[in-house]
This record gives sequence, C-alpha cells and structure tokens, in this order.
Amino acid sequence: MLLYTFFGVMLGLIFTYNKMMSVGEIIAFISCLEFTLGAVVSGLPKFIEAMGYYKQARKRYNYFYNLDTYSKKGKELKQIEKIELKNLNYSYDGKIKVLNNINMTIHKGDKIGIIGQVGSGKTTLMHILAGFYEIPDGMYKINDIEKNEIKLDDIFSLIGYAMQKNIVLNTNVEKNIAMNREINYKKIEDAIERSRFRKRH
Repeated sequence: MLLYTFFGVMLGLIFTYNKMMSVGEIIAFISCLEFTLGAVVSGLPKFIEAMGYYKQARKRYNYFYNLDTYSKKGKELKQIEKIELKNLNYSYDGKIKVLNNINMTIHKGDKIGIIGQVGSGKTTLMHILAGFYEIPDGMYKINDIEKNEIKLDDIFSLIGYAMQKNIVLNTNVEKNIAMNREINYKKIEDAIERSRFRKRH
C-alpha cells in the first residue's frame, strides 16, 4: 500500500504543481488509485493461476479430442494385477520436470498414500496413472505390459480417481457414473455400493 500511496502522491504533486488539481482532489485521487491498483495487484495471483489451469485444460482437451483415432487399438486389459513406474519423468514445457525419476510398484490390493506439498506433482502422477498423458515407453507398465501398448479404453475403464476439483454433470447419479457410456444398471448399482453412496428415492 505504501508504494501505491507514494505513486499517488507523486502524481498528485505533479498535477498540483501544474495547477491541474486541488488538495482535496489529490486526496480523492490517491484513495481511488490505492483502491484500483490494490484490486488489480491482489487479483494477479488468481489470474496467473487461472492461466495455468487454462493451458493445462486446453492441452487435455486436445488430447481427449483426438483419442478416438487410436483408443480402440492395442492389447486388451481385463484386470490389473500390477502397476509399475520406472524412472518416470514428466515435464509440461519440456524444461522444468514436474516429476523426476519416480519409481513405484503397486500390486493388486495395495493401499498406498502419496503426499507432498502443493505443486509437487501429485495430480500429474495421478493423471499419468489414469492414462491421460502420453509418456515414453519403459516408464509405465501395467501387468508387465507397456502402457502405450494397451487399449486406452481398457485403461480408462479400470483406472480412475477422484480429482481435487470434481466435475459433476447437471443430471442424475447414473449419468454421472456412466459418463455417456453404455453401462448396465447392475454395474451402476455396484459402483454406488463400492463408493458407499446411496441414491435418494
């Protein structure tokens, strides 16, 4: 705030010296300047954060938009017995590594926790495990098969996670679970049962 006040006072003195503004107008001008610049500066972090989300969202949109061209190809995956990450690295811009040399093996039935500070790459790791991002061969295997050799449809149907910022369709529970896929009612009921969620009748 001191910077805004100093800036306003300097402008006010210049205007007063040139007889363009009275003392009362200077005070009003400084107050208005502090309010305006303060709002702009305080909003900058949110704007920068929003731009980051926009860039990621655009990249994901383009990725998912083109999935149909190859999502049906690859080896079938009926169930998951093991997930293995070996020397996994990932960067959004090709310069700064969000993930660096991640090594992990997850067996069926394992319960693990992934913790870290905000921006440490937890969400990026989840996106990779869910098959959202393309990565080179040798870094990610499911049942000892390269992730890139497996049908994406199968990966999407077997791996999922709850995001920090969830997207819920403005419709009923069944359509939110099915996400426009043809899923029979029994599978929907099973999903609701596993999630310990009960519908309201």
